[in-house]
Amino acid sequence: MFPAWAPTAMVREELHSGKPVSLLNDWFTTYDGYYLYYPSRRQSSPLFRLLVDALRFK
Repeated sequence: MFPAWAPTAMVREELHSGKPVSLLNDWFTTYDGYYLYYPSRRQSSPLFRLLVDALRFK
């Protein structure tokens, strides 16, 4: 067994299965989500625009 830190969303199914054990629950913290900061006034490439749109609706 080895300790690991991972976002709950990534290990939710494993935690429900009971295989891993959650430790330090008093120190548990939540995040509102991921943020992407980029200059909106610059011309962005179509690929970057596609990435932003995909992340926005995830």
